[in-house]
Amino acid sequence: MDAVLKRPFSFTTWILSSRSTAFLTEWLILLLVFGYPLQTMIPVLLKVESRPINTGFRVVYLAVSLYLILISLFRRNTRLTVPLLLFLLFWLLYGYRLISDISFKGKTYLEEDAFFVYSFAFGGCLAPALAVFLNAKFIKIRRIVINFWGILCLANLAIMVNLLLFAQKGFAALFLERANATGELYGKKITVINPITIGLFGEVLALLCIVFLLFDLIKTTKFVKFLYWLALALGLLNLVLGASRGPFLSFALLLFYVLYVHGKLRRKSTLYFVRLLAWSVAIATTILIYVVPIWSTLDFELLNRLTNFSKSRQYGEKEVRDYEWASAIHQFTENPIFGDSFVTDYDKSYAHNLFMDALMSTGIVGILLMSSLILFIFRRYNTFKPEQRSAIFPIWIIFLVYFLLSMTSGGLFMSFPFWIMSAMILSCSVRIF
Repeated sequence: MDAVLKRPFSFTTWILSSRSTAFLTEWLILLLVFGYPLQTMIPVLLKVESRPINTGFRVVYLAVSLYLILISLFRRNTRLTVPLLLFLLFWLLYGYRLISDISFKGKTYLEEDAFFVYSFAFGGCLAPALAVFLNAKFIKIRRIVINFWGILCLANLAIMVNLLLFAQKGFAALFLERANATGELYGKKITVINPITIGLFGEVLALLCIVFLLFDLIKTTKFVKFLYWLALALGLLNLVLGASRGPFLSFALLLFYVLYVHGKLRRKSTLYFVRLLAWSVAIATTILIYVVPIWSTLDFELLNRLTNFSKSRQYGEKEVRDYEWASAIHQFTENPIFGDSFVTDYDKSYAHNLFMDALMSTGIVGILLMSSLILFIFRRYNTFKPEQRSAIFPIWIIFLVYFLLSMTSGGLFMSFPFWIMSAMILSCSVRIF
């Protein structure tokens, strides 16, 4: 009887099962969203060009995505939801813009070729996000949350290794300049990991650790909690070393939001929130009055960038991003219905803001589709029951990190973490915990 019940393992049966679908979808999300720092270690250790390695990874991600899409088309319970329809319609319009601009009008993104843009847009954003839309319901939320934390720890360690390998002036000097994993290959200067990525990965790890420590989502031992504290310190270190204003300010804002949600879920009194606000103001004031003068004597790069930005705004000075935004708005007014171009006239780059990018490249039609999709995301999260919302909260925080990042650094065809996390929020099953 036992021999009948225990069927031998069959790879063919497994690869077509929902378990394999969940496994492949989960790791597609994990590696695409947080695998880049680990990916950079391969060319660094082998001392080879990074572009063929990165291209190879994108080919693998595309192949897995197409397989998941194909499998879902043969599934009886696959259906076209309103958010999925909005996503497809937006990408139909934006995809037409990309192909029209690049292949027929000869426009380029900076000095990159057509393959670079197409591989990111269709292979890194469209296909993986569509695969997640169709298969995220099979993922176990608790498991992927744990795996998010694990791969973030590895990614931040990889960032630290990269920084130490390329730190020519020693570790202490990293605080005095904007940390940047930059080296030479074949006599050419290359950037392995840029400062925004360093600060961003530090921000996400730090926030996730704080969520784990506050919400106690998974029953853990004291040793595991100690690991959370170590990972929190590593995340904060990379956040400071990256010296990027966006991740730092986003971290401060989302930290306040996490504390607020924690109070709401624990049904704290109004006095708790008054104290939270008062403590936040007190800490900010103390930092400005006492800590900033001390830090200024140490010449910390993060503090320099924050203070210089404030001073430049007071004197009306502009950054490259300001000119890109102005160009995007002007191009939208020239072609308001379906947009003008996928890059700005100012510097042939994207607009560094997802909404402005959508206005510039897809016009009113595209921005309505995209705004509706984002509204569905926030509505979806708010429809969860309290216990479900608590379980999915780490994923929600990761989405918010990339949503805020897209307001100052996002380009539609480069923001694959935003598209993938959006698809996951909209399609995951709250029943699978």
